[in-house]
Amino acid sequence: MDGTAPALAHVVDRRHWSVLSSECVLVKMWTRVRKLRDHFDVVLNCAYDALPFRLAPFFDTPVAHLVSMGSQTEQMDAVVKQAPSGTRPLATW
Repeated sequence: MDGTAPALAHVVDRRHWSVLSSECVLVKMWTRVRKLRDHFDVVLNCAYDALPFRLAPFFDTPVAHLVSMGSQTEQMDAVVKQAPSGTRPLATW
């Protein structure tokens, strides 16, 4: 999918707040997910970005988040902590 890449979490300051343009590949991907969501039982988010966490509550289709990175930014710390309490991690370490 075409589009610009968002800033990489491991190269920005911890206080960096993600700003995504409509040309961002992540925005385009989640626009497509929104259109196709009724065709799937679950959506798996592997992006370490706040957008999928913020969009998940608006989907009827469950969104599972695979978080494979430690704390990188304050924004991501906040969205991971605010994830719905009814969800369970797929695995714990």
